[in-house]
Amino acid sequence: DPGFAGLLDVLDFLFLNEQEALLYSREDSMAAALRHWQRHPRNVLVKLGARGCVWMHGRRSLKARALRVRVADTTGAGDAFNGGFLYALLRRKTQEECLRIANCVGGLSTRMPGGIDALPGKDELP
Repeated sequence: DPGFAGLLDVLDFLFLNEQEALLYSREDSMAAALRHWQRHPRNVLVKLGARGCVWMHGRRSLKARALRVRVADTTGAGDAFNGGFLYALLRRKTQEECLRIANCVGGLSTRMPGGIDALPGKDELP
């Protein structure tokens, strides 16, 4: 869609998984895709599965490790990550805390089949 690039430029936060980061950047490798998104004028978060995530804004980037869990099903994990991030952001948590909570919610959501049953409660958040 020719309007897609314009849409990306007005978003405050863009959440991408690895495949989306590669596809939308039109790059051949994840390293090149991350360099591409680092040049983006807004906040870009790339979810890297078991390798954690990276939050880029201009020349700044912050990485966070994934939470180690026994995975039953990854359905909804990306959406859970997004929700955990926004939960933390709206509570004015630091950048590090936002990523830690996002990784926690996304990771813990994979403990049971389906996208909802394993979502953590507040008492399970770091």
